[in-house]
Amino acid sequence: MRNNVLAVLRLFGLLLVMLGLPLLISLFRYVNEVQGWRAAGGTVWYAAQAVETLLFCAAGGAMVYAFARLYRRGANGYFQPMSDKLLGKKLLPAAGYLLLLLLAGPLYEALMRALGTDAGVDNLQNQQILLHMVREVPLPMVAYIVLLAPMLEELLLRGLFFQSFGAPNSRGKRLALLAASAFVFGSLHSPPSDYAFLLYFAMGLLLGGAYLHTKNLKYPIIIHMINNAISLVSAFWPES
Repeated sequence: MRNNVLAVLRLFGLLLVMLGLPLLISLFRYVNEVQGWRAAGGTVWYAAQAVETLLFCAAGGAMVYAFARLYRRGANGYFQPMSDKLLGKKLLPAAGYLLLLLLAGPLYEALMRALGTDAGVDNLQNQQILLHMVREVPLPMVAYIVLLAPMLEELLLRGLFFQSFGAPNSRGKRLALLAASAFVFGSLHSPPSDYAFLLYFAMGLLLGGAYLHTKNLKYPIIIHMINNAISLVSAFWPES
C-alpha cells in the first residue's frame, strides 16, 4: 500500500514538472509582447523565435532525458527496452492503432452531431488554446506539439504509469491500468465533465492499447507524434 502511495506521489510530481513546459511557452509569449518583438516582425521576430526554440528544446530535452532514465531504472521485465529495434511484425498493429487514433476525431464529431451539440473537434477548448499559442509562439509550440509532448506524455502516462504498480502480468491489472492512465490523459486535456473528455479518454485508451500490444514505448510515441503532426497540419490547412 505504501509503495502505491509513493508511486502516485511520484507520478503527480513528475506531472507538475511536465506542465512546466507550457508555462515556459507562456513566458515566451509574455516577453514577446512586452518587448514588442512580434510587432517588429522581420529579423528581430525570427531571431527571438530561434533563441526561444533553442531554450525550449533544451528544457524539454532535459525533461525527456530525466523521464527516460527513470523509466529505464524501473524496468520490470514485462515491457521491452526502448533501445530495441523497431520490428516489422509490430509495425502493422501500430499502424492500426494510428488509424484508429486518426478516426477518433471524426467519430467524436458524429457522436456530437447525434447528440445535437456543437462540441465538435474544431470547438475543443484545448485545441483552440494550442492553435492560438502556435500563432503567438510558432516554433516552440510546433516543437512541443509534435515532438516533446508526445515523448513526455508517453513516458509518464504510459511508461512510468504502468511501471509504478508492478509488472502487469494479469489481464485484469492491465485493463485497470489502461483505464486509469487513459482517465489521467483525458483529464489533462479536458475536464471529465465536458464532452471533449470522451475524445481524449478514447485517445488515451488507444495509445495505452498500442503500448500493451507492442510492449515497447517507441510505438505509442511514434503514433502520438504522427497523430499530432497530422492534426496540426490539418488545423492550418484551410488557411494555407
